[in-house]
Amino acid sequence: MRKLSKGLYLGWIIGGEVAGFILIMIGTILLIAAGVLTAMSDGKMYGLNTGMFGAGLSFALLGLAATIAAAVFGYILLYKSWQAIQDGQPRTTPGKAVGFLFIPFFNLYWMFIAYWGWAKDCNAYFSSKGLSLTPLQEKLYLALPIIVLCSGIPYVGSIASLAIIVIFIIISNQMIDVVNGIYDAKAVTEAVTTVQQT
Repeated sequence: MRKLSKGLYLGWIIGGEVAGFILIMIGTILLIAAGVLTAMSDGKMYGLNTGMFGAGLSFALLGLAATIAAAVFGYILLYKSWQAIQDGQPRTTPGKAVGFLFIPFFNLYWMFIAYWGWAKDCNAYFSSKGLSLTPLQEKLYLALPIIVLCSGIPYVGSIASLAIIVIFIIISNQMIDVVNGIYDAKAVTEAVTTVQQT
């Protein structure tokens, strides 16, 4: 286990989410404009404005790629967060924590285990190992999967999507701090053990 770069992970997570949102919005506007220009030109129907359609599709695909990149870094962070507490009493392995999120329908349940369960196990890990790290706010980790479920509700979904981004950024920042704090604590313990053995 090694320390995580906050700039790298948050940069990709925040940058990917923000860039993806902006690019997808631009793409959507261009696609709508291409459809409007196709239907309304001097009261007659003309062919599709292929240049605008192509640009809109390109922006939308770039936005999707940026969003996927942000998700990949989020999954790597989740994996490393579970990996950091494996010498305690975790309820799952890093591979299961991430992998089960890709199982359709089961992932609606599993995201509670992957995030809220991690926060609970992490706080228990702090207590059992006697670490003086700041306890995690478990309710925040519970809120993430609840809001993800709410994002599927019509009219509520767009507000929930923005809340997901904000909460996920806060959680990602805390996860990086926890992994790095555990790494530092283990490094100190190993150094003390090495000195005692010599």
